[in-house]
Amino acid sequence: WVFETNYLCIWGTNVWCGLIGGKLLGPYFYDGTLNGRLYLEFIMNELPIMLNDIPLATRNNLILQQDGAPAHNANVVKNYLNEHFENRWIGTNGILKWPPRSPDLTPLDYFLWGHLKTVVYANPTTNLIDLKQKIIAVCNQLTEGQISSATNKEFLRRTEACLNCNGEKFEQFIR
Repeated sequence: WVFETNYLCIWGTNVWCGLIGGKLLGPYFYDGTLNGRLYLEFIMNELPIMLNDIPLATRNNLILQQDGAPAHNANVVKNYLNEHFENRWIGTNGILKWPPRSPDLTPLDYFLWGHLKTVVYANPTTNLIDLKQKIIAVCNQLTEGQISSATNKEFLRRTEACLNCNGEKFEQFIR
C-alpha cells in the first residue's frame, strides 16, 4: 500500500475572537498578512456589529484587551482606540499598559486558543476552507458556562495567584 501525503502544503489564516462574560465574539478571519490598516478596518466596521448583541451597559464599560501584535500597535489603530475607547483599552502601547506576553492573565490565551487548537487539529485539515469550518464549529460548540468560567472564575483565580506572587510568574502554582 502506498499513501501519498503532501507535507509541503502550507496554508493558514489569522483568527480574531473576543470573550465578554459568557459570550464569544467571532471568529473573524483575516486572510494574508494582518497589518494596522486591515485591523483598523476590522475595529471600525466588524467589531461594532459583533457588539450589537451585547447589552449597552456592558458595551459602555467594555475594556478592549489587545496583545502585542504589531497590527494592534499601529499608530492609526492607537489613535482610533484613544478616540473611541478612551481609557478603555489595554495594550502594549495603550493608556492602560499591558505586557505583550502575558498569556497567564488573558482568557483567550489560557482558554480559547489552546482549546481551539486541540479540537481543530485532532484530525488533519485538508484545506483552508476545512480549517475555517472546523474553527467555526468548535467556537459554536462552546457553552456560555465554559466561556463564563474562563472569563470570570478562572480569571479571578489567576489574578489572585498573580497578586500572591507579587506580579511574578505564577502559572506553575495554579495547575
